Amino acid sequence: MFVEFIIFSILVVLIEYNFFRKEKPVLVTSTLSEKTLEEDVQAEKTRAFSSDNTDILKAQGLWYK
Repeated sequence: MFVEFIIFSILVVLIEYNFFRKEKPVLVTSTLSEKTLEEDVQAEKTRAFSSDNTDILKAQGLWYK
């Protein structure tokens, strides 16, 4: 039982610190989006409140227009 405890404890610690899953580096491009933040937020609001929205969770009955 003691050996099992040690093995599983070590395994839990390795899993907790993502020992088995190495993160791959993400390539970051230096080009920024062509839209400004305000334009992007307004486009998302328009899409979210439009009638042809196909999201699972829909915003209905709010006072936004």
